[in-house]
Amino acid sequence: MKIYGTSARCPKCGKQLYTSDIDGYSFVCKECDENFYTIEVVNCMADFWEINISMLPETFKKKLSCLKEISDKYNCDFLGYDPTAKLLDIGWKNSFPVSDVLNEFVKEIGDVVRDGKYTWDEIYQRADGCCFGEDNLNAKDSARENVRWLAIEYGEDDLENAECPEDEVDYYCDKYSILFDENGHIVDGDIDYGKLAITIINEFEIDREKTGRREIEKGMRLLLSKYVSKNERKIIDDVFITLTGWSLKSLLKKSREIDDTEV
Repeated sequence: MKIYGTSARCPKCGKQLYTSDIDGYSFVCKECDENFYTIEVVNCMADFWEINISMLPETFKKKLSCLKEISDKYNCDFLGYDPTAKLLDIGWKNSFPVSDVLNEFVKEIGDVVRDGKYTWDEIYQRADGCCFGEDNLNAKDSARENVRWLAIEYGEDDLENAECPEDEVDYYCDKYSILFDENGHIVDGDIDYGKLAITIINEFEIDREKTGRREIEKGMRLLLSKYVSKNERKIIDDVFITLTGWSLKSLLKKSREIDDTEV
């Protein structure tokens, strides 16, 4: 099961609890490294007992009908989306369901959110116990390398220099909302392709913004999800430098300066 943030507080240390990935338990405290049943949790840091799920705006719009069905099935009192934080908020007014029910709820939400996509935790767990050359282990190695180069392009430190590189993979996946396909290729991340398209157009000085932007946005989404190795990204960099005078890393930085109203 995927671990999501909640509004519940740890009965021992008082810090935020997350949904547990162990069947039979509702929550886990990352600080105490301990799992809890619903009945053990009586404190909440919000007005509602809610679960917060990282989700891109387009995913929320696409999956809204399925999310409403799950919300109705489990008698949720609210379902909403925070576009600033890019979080789905769903929950209850008075308390969380009992542990077994909450487990099923989290599994169903996870299936809807994943949509054939995998988190780093899921990729990592699938590789557990695999031998050299097995597909799931290859997928994990591919995912790790792809996150490494994406983070470097964003100006982050090389995770291979960290004391525990795989902890850094986990950190960057959370920071940039990265998801993978079954082979470890990045299929979703915190890249605003609309802003990136605008940046390329601005640098290339094309005046066909409305039609040109959509085509470039579509092309960038395909290009950056399909070609992820170091050599492939070097070729992409060379193309961008030829067209705009800027590398992919520089264009991504510039795209963050684009106001949301321009997209």
